[in-house]
Amino acid sequence: MSGQPKNYFESLAGKPVLYDRLHDHYGKTGIPYQFHCTAETQATLELLFQDIFERSTRLGAPLRILSAGAWVSKPGQHGEGRAFDLDAIHWERTALVALNQPAQKPLYLAVQALCLKHCGTVLGYDYNAKHRDHLHVDTGRPVRFRETQSVTLFVQQALNTFLGHALKIDGEFGEDTATALRDALDRLGIGDVTASVADWVRFAEWICDRGLEITADALDAKPLPARGSSAGIDEPLDWPDYMGEEEPVERAQIQTVRPDTGLLDLTYKPYPDWRIRLATTGTGKQQWFLDFNGQTNFYLGYRFAFDPYLGLARTGSTKTGNLFYDHLAYRPKFGEWASFVQPTGRCESEGSFFVVNAWDAAAMTLGFFQMAAHTGEHLASLFRDLLKTLPGEADTYFPELKLGSQIGLPEQGGFDHIYAVNGTQRLDLDVEAAPSDGLPAEKWYRGRFMRFFNPHRGQVDQEELHAAARWLAWLNASPQAREVCVSNAVEGAKRTVRDVHQYVLSRGHPRYPKGLDGVAMALVQAAMDVKHHGRRNRDMGQSNLQSIFWALTQTDPLAAFATIDTDWREERSRRSVTEIKAMAQWFDNKRYDRAAQEFK
Repeated sequence: MSGQPKNYFESLAGKPVLYDRLHDHYGKTGIPYQFHCTAETQATLELLFQDIFERSTRLGAPLRILSAGAWVSKPGQHGEGRAFDLDAIHWERTALVALNQPAQKPLYLAVQALCLKHCGTVLGYDYNAKHRDHLHVDTGRPVRFRETQSVTLFVQQALNTFLGHALKIDGEFGEDTATALRDALDRLGIGDVTASVADWVRFAEWICDRGLEITADALDAKPLPARGSSAGIDEPLDWPDYMGEEEPVERAQIQTVRPDTGLLDLTYKPYPDWRIRLATTGTGKQQWFLDFNGQTNFYLGYRFAFDPYLGLARTGSTKTGNLFYDHLAYRPKFGEWASFVQPTGRCESEGSFFVVNAWDAAAMTLGFFQMAAHTGEHLASLFRDLLKTLPGEADTYFPELKLGSQIGLPEQGGFDHIYAVNGTQRLDLDVEAAPSDGLPAEKWYRGRFMRFFNPHRGQVDQEELHAAARWLAWLNASPQAREVCVSNAVEGAKRTVRDVHQYVLSRGHPRYPKGLDGVAMALVQAAMDVKHHGRRNRDMGQSNLQSIFWALTQTDPLAAFATIDTDWREERSRRSVTEIKAMAQWFDNKRYDRAAQEFK
């Protein structure tokens, strides 16, 4: 990993390159930005986008390029200043948005082909979930055909899309793919791409030109959209996610039924055109979509079983329009704490504000920080903040929920309780109560609060569908609500750090005579993440806090944190440390100041 290159660019091929990972900018707009990379990589990108724009004249004049970034302080080609992440390209007549690959396959493959013509490594939508929303290109190795997963996935998609094959898209360069490629090259009069770089380039150019031709022909066949609203630029990214690209064979409207004290009112519609629909794929997979406020096919999630639980799931890698947490957008208000919570957000939800988990013991877990309904400190705390800070918006999306202070009731136990209100009837949801479905529960639970969102954790309830739909519609519409989510995550992280600090201080260890005071930001984050997630060394019989203390006292504490609970959650434990290391630019040389509750 090298330091930040001095070389940078703000435009390529004469068009502005904008950073689009702030708030809801993704794929639509962005801010001017300095993209640092090596001079050689910039020169390659200049040639790449010149090539794209010269070949795509039928799409209209190019307007802008949207990107997730170039140099980043982390291992790999980004850290060497040799990589660039492409989110979108806007022309006058259309726009390519990477996350739209299933709906824009000819145009996507056209651009991907030219990326492979100019860059040795290109990772795209099919490679893995992390690359669905951008094309990663880097100059770390020379251009040529390789029987790698990334190249093979591209070849398989191109052969199926443009040359009539029906290959399995699996990234395996087996006999079927090799035979289909030889057949295609013979038909096109192109030589052996596996042996000749020149023939590989010719093949890439043919794919590009064919994809652009199909895209332009489709545009010519329909009226031109109004200038400024074309290209899907201003359209929401809310196409259906068919979970493996299985097409739905039927759809049925979910019927609303009755209001009930303590339950979400299924007859209430936040928007006049509010409708939840079920899509069953050809293999029987159940998925749900929302129509609201002029939008259609907004993806809610799919049916997921986690014995003995079953419920709605919407993941951070969902293909539909996601809104992702970016610490840079929130640093002006929350300072170092905005950066501090990012690794946990990435681990919990890939940073998506839209993640929904109604399929485990907690009944309902929402948002980028994954706040769960079964404890008073998580989802209940978040809803208290939302009801207090945004009462008007809360009344639009969850009119059944009120704070005690909003209906003339005093605080109890030192905090404002949440009530379900139905006419003159009120039910306190903020009390210790067992869930009513008879399924296993955690030691700390809010059974009534859980029941409001998800009455039975062993089935997909209409309540959980409507609750998830209202939540997603709210977060989609309101940057203020997203900011409350961030504020709640930050305050929760502060509380957790204080708890860990007190525990470490009480142990009187010579390495930590002041608890976490003066401890490196990276280690404090690792400790907070373990506490937030609830991991522990089960094989050692340690509690959550004991496991944190054990890691802190090892020779390499950060490496030790990566091993906590690996019998149960190996990937999550290691991912936490990986995400912390990726924040080195923001964490290095900063330590926790207990008195100020800041990192300095």
